[in-house]
Amino acid sequence: LLKDMEMYEMTLEEFYNELQNKLTDLENFKNEGNMDDYAILAHALKTEARYVGCAELGDMAYEHELAGKDKNQDLVNQKFAELKTEANRIYEVVKKYFS
Repeated sequence: LLKDMEMYEMTLEEFYNELQNKLTDLENFKNEGNMDDYAILAHALKTEARYVGCAELGDMAYEHELAGKDKNQDLVNQKFAELKTEANRIYEVVKKYFS
């Protein structure tokens, strides 16, 4: 999709730089019970993760997007730690890649 490694690395770096903020915002929306904004941000995470090749994270974010749209706070609460763990794993892998 991105045509060359330079474009991919630029996109990956942007994804990496924003990932921790997205996780913090998702957690805040979850804790506030703000499922509308949670679903929007989970959608963005899903799209960006899939775009850079992080399919598992993308699939998990999609599940959270749907839960947010359905106002399923219980599912979000049950599965948030799993999403956060996978996102942090990806963060560490990308950090090593750029080192």
